Amino acid sequence: MAEEKNIHIGEVKKGNIIISISEFNGQKFLDIRKYYEEDGEWKPTKKGIALNKEQYEAVLEILLKEKEKILKEMA
Repeated sequence: MAEEKNIHIGEVKKGNIIISISEFNGQKFLDIRKYYEEDGEWKPTKKGIALNKEQYEAVLEILLKEKEKILKEMA
């Protein structure tokens, strides 16, 4: 069984979303996942996404390029 390693980056407190770097089978991923609290401990849900480096770079490029359009649509 592969060892899973998580490095906590940050969280969105109101949404209980935690952003971390995880490692699985020798590959690293940016994991953006919703968590829930149980017995004083935060546990991950299935609601989330894990992006490899190439996927992260592609998503980041789109978000930066379309930032104003996205914010306008969300207003």
